[in-house]
This record gives sequence, structure tokens and C-alpha cells, in this order.
Amino acid sequence: MDKAVENFQLHQSEVAALKSNIQSLYTTESQRPKNLETIKMWDKMLDSTGNL
Repeated sequence: MDKAVENFQLHQSEVAALKSNIQSLYTTESQRPKNLETIKMWDKMLDSTGNL
């Protein structure tokens, strides 16, 4: 929470890296068989309209 008072622009590259990492994990997990629950979790993390 220490960064919560700083301007978003200062952390834009960190956010982009995190989004890229999450997308990569989603891709990896989606290729695993019988992994529907994990895919649902990653869907929530990737939902730009959510609160995460």
C-alpha cells in the first residue's frame, strides 16, 4: 500500500509486466487437461472490468 499514493504513471511498466505474466500463466494453464477451475480463476484475474 505504500505505492498507493504515487501516480499510476510511475508504475505503468510494472503493471504491464504483471499483466503479461498473468496472460502467460493463463495460456499455460489453459493447455492443461481437466483444469477448468484454474482457468476460471485466471479469467477473473484478467477481467479488466473486475475489482482486482
